[in-house]
Amino acid sequence: MPQLKSSHVVRCKAEKDDDDSEENDVEVMEYDKLLEEGEKDTFKTDPLCNPVRFTLTSLSLLVFFLISALSVLLTRKELSGCPSDLSKPNTTWLSVNMITDVPQLKMGIIADIHLLDNPKLQCHKFSSKYGAIGCDVTESLLNVTLDDMYQRLHEETSSQGLPFIIFLGDASWHFTRSDVQKDTDHVLQLNQRVFGLLRDRLKEIPVIATLGNNDFPIKESLNVSEFYPKVLEKYRKLADIPGISIPAPDFDTTFNRGGYFSVKLLKPRIRIVSLNTLYFTTSVSDRHQRDYANEQLEWIEKTLSTLEKDEKVVFIGHHPPGVSLYYLYKKKGAVGQWNTLYIERFQKIHETYGSQIIADFFGHCHTDIYNFRSDNMVAFTAPSVSPVYGGQPSYQIAILDEVSRDLRDVITFHTWLDYYTRTKTVPLFHPDKSYRDILSVERLSVDALANSTDKILDEKSSFRVHTNLKAKMYQAQFTPPLNPHLHYCFTKSILNSAFLNCLEEFGFNVKQYVLNGYRNKR
Repeated sequence: MPQLKSSHVVRCKAEKDDDDSEENDVEVMEYDKLLEEGEKDTFKTDPLCNPVRFTLTSLSLLVFFLISALSVLLTRKELSGCPSDLSKPNTTWLSVNMITDVPQLKMGIIADIHLLDNPKLQCHKFSSKYGAIGCDVTESLLNVTLDDMYQRLHEETSSQGLPFIIFLGDASWHFTRSDVQKDTDHVLQLNQRVFGLLRDRLKEIPVIATLGNNDFPIKESLNVSEFYPKVLEKYRKLADIPGISIPAPDFDTTFNRGGYFSVKLLKPRIRIVSLNTLYFTTSVSDRHQRDYANEQLEWIEKTLSTLEKDEKVVFIGHHPPGVSLYYLYKKKGAVGQWNTLYIERFQKIHETYGSQIIADFFGHCHTDIYNFRSDNMVAFTAPSVSPVYGGQPSYQIAILDEVSRDLRDVITFHTWLDYYTRTKTVPLFHPDKSYRDILSVERLSVDALANSTDKILDEKSSFRVHTNLKAKMYQAQFTPPLNPHLHYCFTKSILNSAFLNCLEEFGFNVKQYVLNGYRNKR
């Protein structure tokens, strides 16, 4: 993710000003003069006798009232967008979207936790123990989030299958302070805390994780294997639940080699393939690193070639393919997040095994959105737990058909952290409208999404309206409402070239987007 500006993080401890002001000097002079004249008592009992003190007192009162009024206005503004009753959790989260025709299987989705190392230094002073909008995640907020997800995953359904969770990377905070170096020991310590909380709070549920860019020490090279063995056991313990999930036989080998692996879920017969997308990004230019990327793609092809006929696949990774939303909305530039060669090869894998691939899930963008290539590939990007870029802390639950394992729905759960911070109460999570609801589809297949995407251009469609609401909650780093043509082209394009061709059809200055993208990636 882009580097945070210094204004995003404010130290809790205010600096004390030791310098005496001119007013204080004048006050002392006036006081000494009155002492000489024998009027000490009058001066002490009646501040009106000292015009300087009177002026200071008046100014202090004026500042106090102005701050109070501003605080009230800000509070009203912050809470004006919140529902009227946030005191009770909404437990009937499937009431609008009941899937009763088939047994259900639940998959929890959590992304971009970004746990703070020291909240008192790394979050501004108006936050509660649950943090605040504009900060990364406190341990208390993460615990509440995981507890809510665990409860909802265990709510009674018609499924005989056990739930599972995918974690899409970035356990560590954003390391914005210049005096903190992102060294190996620091990253390992934060990873250990996050993975410990995941296992403690989620208990018997298998958690299949993927590496994010903030999980990797800056000083470590992606080519060396010293770092991977240090975290291998943490990833294995999260995923290996006896009788429920089994790491693949080559788990240790591939993880130590490049941080990627696969896990078999026994009861729903689903293979989770965890990618290390750091090798696929456009920022990787070293030839040796490109060799690692191609080696990983070869491993994916080999892994999928061993699938049994009734086995399905879910791909998970951190960086999504497609155009970077940050550069698109903040820099007005078109920048692909993956190298084009890797996207094309990844698409060919989908062409070969598309009937067995359920969907691809990614994080990194702190955004609730999806994009696809119309014939064989759909990539969902999950919102973040971290509210550091202005969005509300969120997680998702995907609903799968237990028999066919088709993706039927994705529902986002969010909390209004600004409200709970102001009221100093425990955050509760509330369901958003599901994709199945707003798209009016029976399942989230590539064809169904392709047929529904034109609704983005319809100003009156519920999809268009709801997308702009989502932008305010989960994509606050962008400027809502989202430009419908940019959103439309983004949704329909995985390759950067396809995105630019789409923009050109709507009359955009494509050359300028290419130039801005080049300038911002230099």
